[in-house]
Formats: sequence, structure tokens, C-alpha cells
Amino acid sequence: MVYIDHQGQTHKVTYQSHGQLHQQQ
Repeated sequence: MVYIDHQGQTHKVTYQSHGQLHQQQ
């Protein structure tokens, strides 16, 4: 999953099975 934040930067986001959000810039 890739999303663009309010600054227009692209981040790869992975969701772990326990539901926490981990953000890799």
C-alpha cells in the first residue's frame, strides 16, 4: 500500500496482523 501525505511525499505503509501501522519513508 502506498499513500501520499499532506506534503505530497510518497510513503510505503505495511499493516501487521495485529493492526498496528508502520510507516517507512
